[in-house]
Amino acid sequence: MEGESEAVSPRKNTASTTSEFVSESGSLEEADASPDDEVDEMMSKRQKELSFLQRRAVHLAERPYLYFGVALLISLILSVIGMVVGEFTVSVDQTGWLSRGTMISERHAQYILSYHNREKLHQDETGEVWDDLLNNVQPGWESSVRRRLSANLDEHLDTQIETSDFYRKLQNARSSSVLANCDLSWYGKRMLGGRHLWPVGKVKDVAKDNDVLLNHETFLDLCHSEQKTQKFLEHNGLCFGCGGNGCLPPYSIIFYARLTVPNGLYSDCVTLAADWETYNVNNPDFRNGLYDCVDDLKTTYDFTRDGSTLPSTCSNHFAPTLIDTKFDASNPLTYTSSIFATKVDDDSIQLLFDNVHNFDKGTERIEAAYDTKREHFVQLEINRVLFTDMVLATGSAVITTIGIFVHTRSPLLSVIGLLQISLSFPLAYFVYTFVFHLTFFPFLNFIGVFILFALGADDIFVAVDKWKNARIKLGPDAETTEVAAQALPDAALSMLLTSLTTAVAFFGTAVCPVAPIFCFAVFCGLLISTTYVMCVLMVFPALCIYDKAATLTRKMKDIEEEAGEHNDPSFQAESFIRRQMSRFYELIHFYRYGLLFVILGVFALCTFFASRMEIPTSSDVRMLRPKNEFEKSNHWRQNLLIEELQKETGTSVFVMWGVKPADTGKHSDPSSFTQLVLDSSFQPSQTANQLYLLDFCERVFQMDFAEAIKNETCVMKQFDYWLQSQVDADQKDQVYMDYCNNATAVPVPPEDFDACMTNWSQEYKKDWVLSLDGQVAIMFLRFRGRVRYDSPFSKLKSEWHLIEDWFENERSHVAPPGVNQMYFTSDDYWWYDTSASMINTAYVGAGIAIAIAAFVIFITSLSFMLTLFSTIAISYVLLSVTAGLVALGWTMGFLEAICFSILIGISCDFVIHFTHAYALLPGDVDRSTRTKTAVVEMGPSILAAAFTTVAAAVIMLFTSLIFFVKFATILLSTIIQTTVASFLVFLVIADVFGPSKPASFVQALWSMVKGAEEASKSVDEESSRLSIVDESN
Repeated sequence: MEGESEAVSPRKNTASTTSEFVSESGSLEEADASPDDEVDEMMSKRQKELSFLQRRAVHLAERPYLYFGVALLISLILSVIGMVVGEFTVSVDQTGWLSRGTMISERHAQYILSYHNREKLHQDETGEVWDDLLNNVQPGWESSVRRRLSANLDEHLDTQIETSDFYRKLQNARSSSVLANCDLSWYGKRMLGGRHLWPVGKVKDVAKDNDVLLNHETFLDLCHSEQKTQKFLEHNGLCFGCGGNGCLPPYSIIFYARLTVPNGLYSDCVTLAADWETYNVNNPDFRNGLYDCVDDLKTTYDFTRDGSTLPSTCSNHFAPTLIDTKFDASNPLTYTSSIFATKVDDDSIQLLFDNVHNFDKGTERIEAAYDTKREHFVQLEINRVLFTDMVLATGSAVITTIGIFVHTRSPLLSVIGLLQISLSFPLAYFVYTFVFHLTFFPFLNFIGVFILFALGADDIFVAVDKWKNARIKLGPDAETTEVAAQALPDAALSMLLTSLTTAVAFFGTAVCPVAPIFCFAVFCGLLISTTYVMCVLMVFPALCIYDKAATLTRKMKDIEEEAGEHNDPSFQAESFIRRQMSRFYELIHFYRYGLLFVILGVFALCTFFASRMEIPTSSDVRMLRPKNEFEKSNHWRQNLLIEELQKETGTSVFVMWGVKPADTGKHSDPSSFTQLVLDSSFQPSQTANQLYLLDFCERVFQMDFAEAIKNETCVMKQFDYWLQSQVDADQKDQVYMDYCNNATAVPVPPEDFDACMTNWSQEYKKDWVLSLDGQVAIMFLRFRGRVRYDSPFSKLKSEWHLIEDWFENERSHVAPPGVNQMYFTSDDYWWYDTSASMINTAYVGAGIAIAIAAFVIFITSLSFMLTLFSTIAISYVLLSVTAGLVALGWTMGFLEAICFSILIGISCDFVIHFTHAYALLPGDVDRSTRTKTAVVEMGPSILAAAFTTVAAAVIMLFTSLIFFVKFATILLSTIIQTTVASFLVFLVIADVFGPSKPASFVQALWSMVKGAEEASKSVDEESSRLSIVDESN
């Protein structure tokens, strides 16, 4: 029995009779038993033969409780400091989503500061306003550019509602119960202000041939629906216009009908529906006139030219808010809208949003979707669902926790793994706040929790599997210190490779000039770094504690020489997985050439379809799912004729002199804006400069990209007209006589220009020219552009370059010195710059991720071939994911670019694990053995990480925000394709072409270099010796 026992457990009593160590070749050897002093001497010798990392691992294994306790204490202290002293808060107000620090953004920053403060600057007699803007960084300013109308119809289009016939008809109805004591002036420009409740209705039961606008039943449904909503608004004091608690009727087809049919203002819905139908049957000219009006609006009406004067064929109480773009004699009405006279303060809008469920949504014939014109409900809905979505995204971490427990089969390792991942968040925030001095924490950073759990679990899987593999290899009786010496350095290096590439990929995304993306990139890079450090400091000691406990309780029973199976269920499961990985390798090895051919074909297809990824046709960004009521309201609103007319108006583009493009604030913090930076070279007083400024208006308006705005004249033209008017005036202005020296027109004598123009602008409140200390400092000009923020990206890009090229030619070749530093800007082009920056970030991030991964792989493997194989596999991931998104109909828009920027770093991890495992075997080992070892050693960890990440991503597919949904979709695609790339693309290529000695070529080159250096050194020494001999002779 004694001999049998020794056969079964040859390493029994290892601590007293044998000592296992790592030799220079990396193999494990045994030392025979010896007296204590000889044992100590031998142990000391063997200890010195260990590498630095192995000695640290042994030291950790000898004192795991000390290491764990110190790491936990320090991390808790730093976490508390970070979260409490750092005043952790999440910004959910969606600020900062515009580029900073780019040429376009710096131009617009100065425009915002100067133009929006022009009244204060113009009236600043003490210089305090100028001093504040010039010397102090101003608080953050957020442009609502995505939803602001650059050429608002509510500024210009009053739909003729205030014309005499209509107004007289309303005045005659004042005595009625319908409009008694009502403020009828609301039906005009105020009505189109954009903050009123403005539902859009989708007509499902369209009108027939003899119907006008709506059929009888649909008309009746709409009337009743409006009455129900109006009643609720009146009861809750949310509307106004008719004294007391009374409210003006909403402007809609119903109100249009009331104004059209006799006594319509006094009729109930049933009577009005019947009268409307009868009126249209008896008045065919009315129907034809309506069609003529619509045709003229679509064909001959030009907003810039005609302004508020609608075609003569349109009735006085008609507005393009009533019909959709396709409506005409041949196409029935499919979309319409109603504008309620609701209160417009923020509290009232919040109450409207809170009670939207009480508004009538219509019937099966016509459905209503509520919001304001400027989409206030969309913003409030985003804020509402943001927290629930973040909770759901965080809840996906539960899946990761379950995956950790299933993989480790140890409550201890699972709890400590969850603890170290959880602590990584506040530790990263500590560094984020106190080292990087970042104060803005956007809601996007919260996605870092998901990434943290996904990649943190990957580190845990790698550490646990490396330990188990070492334990299986060394046997159940090996000391914990021996296992640690072999497993921990290997695990640390393997984790470092993926953590380094992923962190650098995230840090590389910090080139993005959009604050939330910059902050997110930095924070995620810190999360990856801290979770790696915490895994080394907490999970490694936990593995030692777990292993010692397992050894003491003698859970291991049987030892198989090759598989090393025993009773510990976690090791049995590992052995089973290893066997499955071995079988998988045999399968791909048998079919490797056929698989290689398939991979090449798939790679070519992915490349083809990925190249078809397009830029979106609209630069507008939608954040809610299409089925959301407020999102439906926006989608349906785009079909209204008023929206089409609005888009045709283009954008307001501003030209500025006297300010330099600059943004002196903290670009990563939306609460920090900029100072005003004046252009000291601006000297408009010179004669040639005055003439150029005067002529500039005509020059720019002759270009196709610019159109004059109705009733608006350039400030230099106004100044010139005023001077000319003073020449023949019977009574000249006092300003003219005091400051203009009898100038008859522009140019004014240079010595009189500043005083004359400054005092003229003050007298007549011309705040488009601003003066400082009696000198003209800033001038503005505005023209109408042809594109808007929601125009196709390619159109925005080409238009910006067209205008910029013209201005660059003016600055370089036409404008005289002193007025040749002007530039143009607009909200729309700032948004274009933001979108372009995001798309460029995605491409730059992809390049950085691939380059860093290739560099890391080469440094660790010293193999050009493995670096090439890995780069091909990572490129396949990016191409296949992009091709899949093309198949889904996606375009490379703003949100898609953000998601790509986030996930590029993740695409490298699995491939790097296999590459490292392939190159890890020392010496000359055939490619088949290397490939099989890589699959068996790292396959279980990769599959576990892939499974938990995919499961968690599926949960995120059920969130409400499109951003989270798209993030989950791209993450799901990335993980699936990364798994395919690592298990098929890389392994098949390595199994067919992989080197047996990965580092041989680099080592040979290094030997050649060293040999050449030594030869050169020998030659130098020989030459020196001969020189000495010659001198002695």
